[in-house]
Amino acid sequence: EVFQEILLYQEKYNATSFDFYDLTAIVKRSWIKEFCNLIIENGAKFTWQLPTGTRSEALDSEITYLLNAAGCKYLVYAPESGSSRVLKMIKKRLSLAKLKSSLRDSHKNHLGTKVNIIFGFPGETIGNIITSYKFIIEVAMIGVWDMSCFPFSPYPGSEIFEELRKSGSLEVNEEYFNRLAQYTDPSKAISYSEHIPTFLLPIICTFGIVLFYFASFLARPIRIFQTVRNLFEKNPKNKLEA
Repeated sequence: EVFQEILLYQEKYNATSFDFYDLTAIVKRSWIKEFCNLIIENGAKFTWQLPTGTRSEALDSEITYLLNAAGCKYLVYAPESGSSRVLKMIKKRLSLAKLKSSLRDSHKNHLGTKVNIIFGFPGETIGNIITSYKFIIEVAMIGVWDMSCFPFSPYPGSEIFEELRKSGSLEVNEEYFNRLAQYTDPSKAISYSEHIPTFLLPIICTFGIVLFYFASFLARPIRIFQTVRNLFEKNPKNKLEA
């Protein structure tokens, strides 16, 4: 049904590229294999992306090869943290070792990848942040193309949101919703961690991005020339160039 819908948009609107805003697109291995094979077997020509972050468990060498062959050019991994302690605190069941293995498979099969990291979780310490920085360097060395470091924003309905509201650490008002709407801007964030002052949070996020690109350029100097070329051609390929 998804494949037929895409063909309809191609025929009716001449659409050539599709973003899948679906956090569960690759959770079911059989589904993504069938979808990719449908595209390949029918010779359909379009590009598609997974820009919101997806689970990495099914993203092995076979699946990443199929994704590239089926026209998927870009996908985002969302581990949220490089610290196992933080992942345990936020109840995110994720193996960082397996995620890095998946990133290697994606790089090997020519998929553009991005990693999202969040700083400022309740209870997160400076030591946890340093651990995440080490993880950022590791994924840069693997070949990840892009990185975002966001300040933590408690979303209504989440367990952390309810805990913060009950403890009095969060007041739901106009200011809260304004910050939520501007979650990508660290300067608008406040820290919900007792170990991280609010003034430090934007610096932590910005340094994470700087660290990623420094390590990326150090590992692959050719990317410096690619960045200059993309800027000259006004054709940005990642967050830094944009």
